[in-house]
Amino acid sequence: MPVKAYNSRILVDQFDFSGDTKGISLAMTKDGIDAATLQAADRVLVPDLSTGVIDLMGYFGGVGAGALEQELQARMDSEADCIVSAIFDTTAVGGAAYVQPTTWGKQLTLDGADKLLMVKAQWEDLTQRGLVVAHATISATGDQSVIDFGAAGTGGGWAVLHVRAIDGTAVNAAFTAKSAAVVGFGTPTTHGTFTISAVGASRLTFAGSVGRYMRLGCTSLGGATSLAVTAIFGVSGVTG
Repeated sequence: MPVKAYNSRILVDQFDFSGDTKGISLAMTKDGIDAATLQAADRVLVPDLSTGVIDLMGYFGGVGAGALEQELQARMDSEADCIVSAIFDTTAVGGAAYVQPTTWGKQLTLDGADKLLMVKAQWEDLTQRGLVVAHATISATGDQSVIDFGAAGTGGGWAVLHVRAIDGTAVNAAFTAKSAAVVGFGTPTTHGTFTISAVGASRLTFAGSVGRYMRLGCTSLGGATSLAVTAIFGVSGVTG
């Protein structure tokens, strides 16, 4: 069944700009690298990394911390990378998301042609596909839902955590990326830990074997009452 567009999300670091956004689009490309040899009778290409372009069109609603235009402008050609995630369906976890983990704003345009002043932004960078393993406000330690990735992996993977809001003060809150070979999560492997003391987004990578089933764990709230988080995991050779 088709997914309604209002169930999608666009996250830029800690900011969920979905409520200010009229639409988003994603275009993926994978170029070939010339690998011809002296004895090659035909052109030989090997696939390059996937590049994606994420376009956002939103509404200008003024200036200030957290405002769409101001936060996008702050990330224009910035030496500090940001993490941009386009999530297609937040009605349930396990849906696809495309993440640009080390990007910055390529283009920012203000347009008043449609009577309302619009803010248009574009990011273009290495883009990775993963699955959403958590999109929730977490107020207690423990594990989130188990997500079936469809197959195990042998080439490692990555995890991104957007911390969208913190109720109270967090000092070294801890979230883990874990996998297991069975859905019951017997003998899980912890692939890495996010240590969180402020809102924002962070990424970790891991090598080696990854179980078919994955989930986000919380081992400490760091003194906070709750943290609103979105976690996206990717497995090399499995999620794309």
